[in-house]
Amino acid sequence: MHEVAHKGRVSGFALPAVMVISVLVMTVTAMALSMLTMDSRVYREYHRDRQRMIDLESALVVYSYDNGMFSGADTAVLKAHSGSGDDVSLVRKDWGLYECVSAYDGYGNSVTRLYGKVTESPEAAAFWICDRNRALTLAAGAGIYGTAYIPPNGVNYSGDLQDMHLIPDGMARVSLPEMPPLDSSYQVRFRRMFGACTETAQGDSVFKLDRMSVLHGDEVCISGESVIHDAVICARKVTVRDGFRGSMQIFCTDSVCLEPGVRLKWPSGICVASESGFPNVVLGDGCRIDGYVVVTGAGPDYELIFPGYVQRHGAVLNGLLYADCSCEIEGDIAGAAYVRDCYHREDGIKYPGTVASARITRDGRLAFPILMEGSYARKAIKNMNKK
Repeated sequence: MHEVAHKGRVSGFALPAVMVISVLVMTVTAMALSMLTMDSRVYREYHRDRQRMIDLESALVVYSYDNGMFSGADTAVLKAHSGSGDDVSLVRKDWGLYECVSAYDGYGNSVTRLYGKVTESPEAAAFWICDRNRALTLAAGAGIYGTAYIPPNGVNYSGDLQDMHLIPDGMARVSLPEMPPLDSSYQVRFRRMFGACTETAQGDSVFKLDRMSVLHGDEVCISGESVIHDAVICARKVTVRDGFRGSMQIFCTDSVCLEPGVRLKWPSGICVASESGFPNVVLGDGCRIDGYVVVTGAGPDYELIFPGYVQRHGAVLNGLLYADCSCEIEGDIAGAAYVRDCYHREDGIKYPGTVASARITRDGRLAFPILMEGSYARKAIKNMNKK
């Protein structure tokens, strides 16, 4: 009997051990449940924040295709695409020949992007030259790749036909005596950029301009040491020195000269609207512009004495050329080129209506400036959110 009772005893250390183990188990269980709850909350917050960003992106997609959403104003309010009932505010402003659009919600989230057009005009041309009652002449070193709008007199080919790029019959269209029309907002945009200038330049040559800055002056000279990103330059005359690398839109009332080797990175542009009737834009040897060149305001020049646009050998324009003036074009253009007239100079002799060494290629992958009449559809160019 005594032996049985001895076997049924519990050691005095067992009970505290059981309690400690029980507490540890409950603690671990509570921690696991807490972590699970925390993970679930973090996931919900992540999903909610992600959905809010998707709502902002959705609002920008609507903007890209709906030209009536602003109803003549610069702000618009949309309901979130997710159906949450939250509002998304859109704010639009002109930035040169592009548009800067910001989408906001009520939680501190925002997306800001620069936009251009999907297609520059209904013609979607590789090359357009106005009808001057003579044929277009293409020399052996020239090439037009894409739809070409040429005078009713057709095309003359000069040189060895074995080295000639012929325009296929299916890619030739008949041009008109006048340039395709510009959008009604062009003049307003041009004047607005001059009215928005807040800084002045008096003889300076080295500039440091961050994004969304505006510089104003009379004769502005930009040295190769300047650091400029996504700025606008407004002046009567601008010269960009050799060695410059940066992105900017230049608006002038007289002339722009890019010295050999200058690189204007995407999205950049040159817009000259002449007040004298004699605009002049010169791209030196080896220059490159990713964006656009627009020349307007030139007077009649039937003798091709006052070229408004000159692109030297080795120069490259990736984007839109709209030159309502006489042009001397060499080098490469990838995008679209619309010109009033052109000529080639050799041994001091001018050959009217001639493209001798330029290669002009249609590239519809670009975002074009908001310039010509046509479809509203927009294409995103660049994310402008500051880091």
